[in-house]
Amino acid sequence: MSGWYADAAARSGISLPEEGRGRAVEVDETQPIDIGRALRILLANFWIPILTVGVAAGGVYFWAEGKPKVYRGTALVRAFDLSLPGLSSDSARVDSVREVDIQVLYARSAEVVMDFETRLGDAAFQVRSTSVSAVRTADAVSISVESSTPKLAQDGAATYAQAYIDRQRAALARRLGDQAGSLRTQGAEVQAQIAQLDKQIVELQPTGGSKVILQNGRPVVIPETEQLRNLSLQRNALAEKSSALLNQAGQTDVESRNRQADVDFVQRPALPEKPVAPRPKQDAAIAALAGLLLGLGLVVLRNRLQGRVSTTDDLKAAVPEIQLVTAIPPNRSRLRRRRAANVDVLTSNNGWLIESYRTLRAGLRLANPPGTSLILLITSAHAAEGKTTVTANLGVSLAQAGERVLVVDCDLRKPNLHDLFDIPNDVGFSSVVTESSPLLQAVQTVAFKGGSVDVLTAGPLVTNAAELLLSEEARTLFKEVGSRYDYVVVDSPPLLPVADALTLSRSVDMVLLTAEANRTRTAALRQAGQILRQFDAPLQGGVLVGARHEDTSGGY
Repeated sequence: MSGWYADAAARSGISLPEEGRGRAVEVDETQPIDIGRALRILLANFWIPILTVGVAAGGVYFWAEGKPKVYRGTALVRAFDLSLPGLSSDSARVDSVREVDIQVLYARSAEVVMDFETRLGDAAFQVRSTSVSAVRTADAVSISVESSTPKLAQDGAATYAQAYIDRQRAALARRLGDQAGSLRTQGAEVQAQIAQLDKQIVELQPTGGSKVILQNGRPVVIPETEQLRNLSLQRNALAEKSSALLNQAGQTDVESRNRQADVDFVQRPALPEKPVAPRPKQDAAIAALAGLLLGLGLVVLRNRLQGRVSTTDDLKAAVPEIQLVTAIPPNRSRLRRRRAANVDVLTSNNGWLIESYRTLRAGLRLANPPGTSLILLITSAHAAEGKTTVTANLGVSLAQAGERVLVVDCDLRKPNLHDLFDIPNDVGFSSVVTESSPLLQAVQTVAFKGGSVDVLTAGPLVTNAAELLLSEEARTLFKEVGSRYDYVVVDSPPLLPVADALTLSRSVDMVLLTAEANRTRTAALRQAGQILRQFDAPLQGGVLVGARHEDTSGGY
């Protein structure tokens, strides 16, 4: 063993076992996953998720209730590609997804938004938000407007959609109108060419050698010469081309009207009946779920990540060499701390708590053969983990069973036992060891209904507590009280801060290690158990203080 304990042992004159020399105590933090333990931890900390769920759900609900209501109006407008002129809207489609996405971008353009705001006028300032999305299954554009009033939400959606429709129609009329105009211009140019050919035909036609007939309501000259015949063929071809151009221009006009009519509402916005926001119940439900997850996370953080002992199984896992494990429930009937209040077997009406000390007493009596005495040391890893309370209550419980019991306070640094029994501390252990007072004058008898218990308090404070406990006088005192009493219950300082408990472990028959549920760290408890094992201390029992009902069981 190396570090503080090796130094402390050297200063106190304690010889270390060979297996403990020259190496640090190794603490194994790995533990298998135990579902049952996890459930017990959750039950022990059930108030955490309840609190987080209540705070999250309640806070979000009242926050949402205080927010202004928001209504949404939605219009659907048919969308298709404007870049394919001269074809019907249905036959022009190649990629409908691309077409709808292009129209969504166009509907979001600054020109459409500006036109919408201009048409809406001052009411545009009351619009909370606008959104445009694609409805690809219907080849449509969805336009939504949110406002604090239902009517404005409806009118805003209709106005926005109409601004988009009008701009689309104007773009269609402009593009297809330009195409029809171009076709008519080409037709006029062909008519001019026909007029030139007619003039040439008239000039070349011989007198009396031609014949004029009507064709399609127009006079057609039948030339007699080869040159006139060629001119006539050219004229007829140009006439057909002119007719085709004029027909195509007329079809483009029809296409323009049809496609403008196609750009229209698929669904006009209805007057919204319910607000889309806030939604207090839905938001509170989501917040409750988030609060539950947060609460479970806090439970894990509090119990697993921080590694605190919460059940007797945790205590056994941390200190496997312990044979006798007892759980002591909290004394919830104690409303405030007061002198003598911690001797629960004398003051509490909690039968469950009293029975737990009786269980511990029964285990000790079974471990101690009849007719022999037992010197029992009670310690803990750190301070305020129940060792003094267990010492006092166990001593009284043994005395109630008719045993001759002496309770000794060997915590010479911060003694508390005299406060629990409400007796003076003028003379005590330190007085006897320094031979300033005899044992019989230092021991005080505390009577109670049905019996009494002897108490040896710590006595006046000393500056050399470690040396005093290591002295031959202290060993002689323990031998003497061991011959006078059936049970000697010794309260000692905590194990990890000072080496006093290790010194005392050389003079006792059994060591009990206490831990407080949900407070004592697993690593600290494990280290305390390993240190006691390194010093060959007679560690046989463990006590979990403040345990839940299901953990109040003990035995070998």
